[in-house]
Amino acid sequence: MADAHDTYGHLNAACTRRLVFRIGHDAGFYSEYNNMVLAILNCLRHCIRFEMFSAESPLLGPTGWTTFFRSFCVESPDTRHRVYNYRHPRSCLSIVLQPGYRLARWRFKMASAVDFLTADVWRQARAQRLDPSPIALPALGIDGTLRDACRAIVHLTYRLNDETRSAVEHLAARLQLPPRYAGLHIRGGDKRRQSPVHHPDEYMARLRAVSTLRDVFVLTDDHHAFTHLVRSHPEYTFRTLCSPPESGYDHGRFLGDSEENKRRQLLNLLTSIEVLRQAEEFVGTFSANPGAFLGMAMPPDRVHGLDRTAWLIH
Repeated sequence: MADAHDTYGHLNAACTRRLVFRIGHDAGFYSEYNNMVLAILNCLRHCIRFEMFSAESPLLGPTGWTTFFRSFCVESPDTRHRVYNYRHPRSCLSIVLQPGYRLARWRFKMASAVDFLTADVWRQARAQRLDPSPIALPALGIDGTLRDACRAIVHLTYRLNDETRSAVEHLAARLQLPPRYAGLHIRGGDKRRQSPVHHPDEYMARLRAVSTLRDVFVLTDDHHAFTHLVRSHPEYTFRTLCSPPESGYDHGRFLGDSEENKRRQLLNLLTSIEVLRQAEEFVGTFSANPGAFLGMAMPPDRVHGLDRTAWLIH
């Protein structure tokens, strides 16, 4: 992939119009990352240089993206992006409605020589989700569906740094998984406010339909779901990194936690995702962002959506 990374760097640098995309400030990690993939793809299709702002992130920490990942593009150090660079107006409504804000935002863009901030491309980038047209970017080996194109972007950008890779491998080794296993993502928590939550037995019914494997890794934010699986399906061996106190993810509560606890939770999440990427079969929901991520990061024939048959970024 080294050549692809270099090719992407050259293509991106050759664009004259600039987007600075803000990540790590407004939503859960995979919600932000999945939409960043769409933004990168949109930039490639319209010859816009993609840059990032992630510093002082309440989600990722003070150093932002490079806390956990390798850099793949230019990053802006200008902390004024925290004021002027939002995902969409609803995410920053109290500031957006202030008198003079739009003019100040425009002046910030002019002074920074930035053509687009995140909200300026948000709708266009997400509109790609519903466009069935094939996507061809020959220089990057992209020629196919949106899902194919997003998978290529994931391989270019989702690269754990050495420190994170070491921590992830250490956590994964403690699970003592066999070479062949299946994976589940069972989401509860604040997802209940956005879409229906499925009972753990529904995941198991789908898993039985696609795999005979009896070793299963479970990513969940609710330990009660894990204990239900263990109790109700004794013929299976389940493993998880979810601890007993966890009873559902709440993004606001997570952001208010200590830096140490946030880092620990994010490392558990990143490890769980890496373990699921290696699963022989995965069952999850595409309406949940980890499931949508795995739907584009993994080969499609190994990914099974419980809530819809077609993959889609929520």
